[in-house]
Amino acid sequence: MLGNLIVLCPGSPKMFKFRFTSKALWLLAVSCLISFLTVLIIQYTLPRFVSQLDPARLENENRELKVENRNTTIKAEQMNDKLAQLEEQSKRIAELMEAE
Repeated sequence: MLGNLIVLCPGSPKMFKFRFTSKALWLLAVSCLISFLTVLIIQYTLPRFVSQLDPARLENENRELKVENRNTTIKAEQMNDKLAQLEEQSKRIAELMEAE
């Protein structure tokens, strides 16, 4: 027997006692090693999420989206200018209507 772990809960009168034997620690170490090796095997056998061709495709998509964003910004500015002109024109019409 290697050691004991006693867990006391503040609100509960129950006490949990765990015994650690050398056999249990060896089993824990072996299971950790197996899980680590399993993760490594899965990592190297499954295909990568981003292949060698994907960065070039992503760069092209980014470039296209930047151009689209610029075009949208320009169109929004043009619409704002047109809106300002229409507001100014409607203001002039309203002033003329009041003058008559």
